[in-house]
Amino acid sequence: MIKALFESEDDLLGLTIYALLVTVIAVAATMLITRATNKAKAALTRGKNDEE
Repeated sequence: MIKALFESEDDLLGLTIYALLVTVIAVAATMLITRATNKAKAALTRGKNDEE
């Protein structure tokens, strides 16, 4: 699959591009999960304050 995506003579270059792409996706996913978690915590905190 990697060869089909990155048809390069230099295997190191192709793998480096692949590693960068995977890293960017992982960082973006982590940021989205963190943002969603913080919003959920804030909503729970607001809900508890409203009950009191």
